[in-house]
Amino acid sequence: MIVLAAGQILVIAFIWFTLFSFYRNRQHLPMLKDLGWQKREEGVLIVVPAKDEEESVAACLEGLVQLRGLSNFKIIAVNDRSEDRTEERMLEVAAKYPGLIEVASVKHLPEGWLGKNHACWFGVKHGLNTMPDAKYFLFADGDVKFHPDTLVESMTYMERDDLDYLTLIEHSEYEGFLEPAYLLMFGIFLIVFTSRPWMLFKKGGRNFFGNGAYILMRRDAYQATGGHQTLRLEVVEDMRMGLLMRSSGFRCAAAIGLGRIRRRWQPGFSGLFRGLLKNLFAGFEYSVPLAVVGIASFPLIMISPWILVFSKYWIVGAASLVTLAVCFYVCGRNSGLPWLTSFLLAPITSLTGSANVATSMYLTLKNRGVSWRGTHYAIETLREHCFTIRKAFNRTGTNEDLLTPGAS
Repeated sequence: MIVLAAGQILVIAFIWFTLFSFYRNRQHLPMLKDLGWQKREEGVLIVVPAKDEEESVAACLEGLVQLRGLSNFKIIAVNDRSEDRTEERMLEVAAKYPGLIEVASVKHLPEGWLGKNHACWFGVKHGLNTMPDAKYFLFADGDVKFHPDTLVESMTYMERDDLDYLTLIEHSEYEGFLEPAYLLMFGIFLIVFTSRPWMLFKKGGRNFFGNGAYILMRRDAYQATGGHQTLRLEVVEDMRMGLLMRSSGFRCAAAIGLGRIRRRWQPGFSGLFRGLLKNLFAGFEYSVPLAVVGIASFPLIMISPWILVFSKYWIVGAASLVTLAVCFYVCGRNSGLPWLTSFLLAPITSLTGSANVATSMYLTLKNRGVSWRGTHYAIETLREHCFTIRKAFNRTGTNEDLLTPGAS
């Protein structure tokens, strides 16, 4: 029990140090809606890849069309081999806004690519043929809802701080109690214990962050790194895009997108569990030791305080619970998720999180890879092409300019 108490003291110290760091550097993780904006003249190419998203893609495109403060932007809606009416929905919206939306269809997935990664790359190639003067690329998922000021505020922030890469923490939509509790628990581990996006400004750091719902970058940065071509076999391509930009020496940042981008990532608690099966082991770089550490971390951090409360180390347990409650409050109010119920349900969601990581690892190893949208990717290939943190920061220089209009 004394080992458990000592561990919790370290966790308490780490969380308070991290929270202090957040508030001290709050300007580096701003609320996007509080920044204001100035009209932008630069060309922006908006790439929206979608596969089997007939229910949401039309609303996403309609929202993008309503973006204001921009004088030069084009939307490339990429239908990635959909088997439903996604392409039809895209064409319907495009017909209402001729010249503003173009629909590009991927008929075949080339060998050595994951679908979304290729769709993003395909969309950029297609878009540059019709908008060769684009200075910015925005990659957005097909289920995101946008406020009209989102993009112009983002570009104003990037120009003000001379940024090359910006991603947003989304405003989460949800139903019930377990779904948001699971989202917030994972969000805390990702943001507080791993990414710390308010420290992206610090040179020499190795933290990174990316949210596939919204990634905006300068064209020069994308071309210099090879963009999605470098990450063509990355399952968690959004986080790895953040790693690619950070490790290449580009100026990176994140902002809080409350009231600016909204989406429901997966419907329901079980939907979240299933949706994470593909991603979690990949997030641990397909490393069994790293995944085991992750499996142990969830309950050790979230359940140990409750155990200590009923022991002679109850003061440590109580202090740990107060610390966790503050952490849930801060993260909840910055993501639109309910903090109190999520905090109280953390013992349940943490055990589920451990099971989620373990199941993801087991299925990936058992199946010798990942099957995604009709294609199986061998684990040997995924490991070989995994853009690990060590690989990223041990590179010398950046990739050659691989992307030109019409390039294959």
